[in-house]
Amino acid sequence: MKHSVFRVILLTATIAVFPGALSGPGFSQPSGGDRSWRRSHRELHFIAQNCRCPETVDNGRNPVDPFIPYIISPRRTLLLDPRPLLQWNEIPGATYTVSIRGPQGVIWQTPEPISATEILYPGDPPLEPGVTYQAIVQADDGSSSLDEDVPGSNFTLLSADDAGQVRSALALLADQNLNPTAEALLQVYFYLGYYLRAEAIATLKTLIAQGETTALVYRLLGDQYLQVGLSPLAEPPYLEARDIASANQELEELAAALAGLGEVYINLNQREKAIEALTRARDTYETLENASRVRDIDAKLERLR
Repeated sequence: MKHSVFRVILLTATIAVFPGALSGPGFSQPSGGDRSWRRSHRELHFIAQNCRCPETVDNGRNPVDPFIPYIISPRRTLLLDPRPLLQWNEIPGATYTVSIRGPQGVIWQTPEPISATEILYPGDPPLEPGVTYQAIVQADDGSSSLDEDVPGSNFTLLSADDAGQVRSALALLADQNLNPTAEALLQVYFYLGYYLRAEAIATLKTLIAQGETTALVYRLLGDQYLQVGLSPLAEPPYLEARDIASANQELEELAAALAGLGEVYINLNQREKAIEALTRARDTYETLENASRVRDIDAKLERLR
C-alpha cells in the first residue's frame, strides 16, 4: 500500500475517533479556557506527526533585500495548481516584467510591464510535472528577483499520481462535514505532507483574513515563511502567535513561536533579539519537560554567545 493511501486512511480513522474534537464551536472560537479547542489542537498535532512532513531546509542566513522584487510565491515548493499565482516584493513606483524559466530557458513572459505585485500564470504553455521552474521578476529600476542571495527559490508541479492522491484526500475531507476551520487546517497538514508549501501558505492566509485568531494558525504561517527563506514575512505571524499563546497559556504554541522568532532573528542578524526569544523558548520547553528541545536551544544559544 502506498504511503499516500495510508495517510488518507489514517486521516479517516482520526476523524472517526475524534469526531467531536474536529467540529463544533469549540474549534472555531477558541479561548484560554476552552478545553475542546485544546483537545482539538493536540489531535491536529497527532495528524501532523503522522503526515510525510517536509524536512527542514537551509533557509539561508542572509536576509532578503527589501529593495529588490524578490519572489514571495511560489518558492521552495511543489505545486498542486498548474496555474500558480506569482507574487513578489513591492518596489514603490516600479513596474515589472515577469517571466517563468524552465531547464531550456524562458517559457513565458508578460507581454508588457505591469504595476501589480502579483499575476496569475495563464497556463500556456502548460507546466510539466517534475520539471523545476523559476519565477523571475525584473523591475524597471534595474533590480531583479535574481539579485536575491538565497538559493533554491524554485518550484515544481506535483506528479500526476501524487496530485491525484491529494485531490482524493481533499475530497474525502469535504465529505466529512467538518467545521470550516478544522477542514482548512487538515488541508494545510496534507499540503505540507506533499511539500505543497505555497498552497499551505495561501490557506493559512485565507483563514487569518476570515478572522481566525488562534496561535496555531499564525505559528504555522510563520513556520512556512521561515521554511521558504522569507524571515521578514515570518516575523509578524510569529509575534501574533506568541502574544495569543501567552494570553491563552498555550505553552506548546508559545514555545514553538518563540523558537521560530529566534530563528528569524538569527537570519536577520539581530543577535540580542535572537538570544531573548530563544531563552524564553528554552525556559518554556523546560516547563513542558521537553528535554530534547531544551538541548537543541541550549546549543544555539551557546553559538550565539
